[in-house]
Amino acid sequence: MIPMRISKTYTVDEAIVAAVETEAKQNGTSASEVVNALLQRGLRARRFARIAARHNQHLDPSYLDTALAEREQARTA
Repeated sequence: MIPMRISKTYTVDEAIVAAVETEAKQNGTSASEVVNALLQRGLRARRFARIAARHNQHLDPSYLDTALAEREQARTA
């Protein structure tokens, strides 16, 4: 999967991780714990999307990856 770029320096995933790290620091939560949990959820969701796309010709894996990234970004906003 090629990550969607939102700027020259950050992918969507990197931007989400940066936002979660900032929030974790403000809340006193371990940033590494929060980021690891976020990344694990995201990886499982993306893996499922790719598997689903392989079994359904009408699903576009890149669209699903983008939708999942937007959903994660909305969750952290």
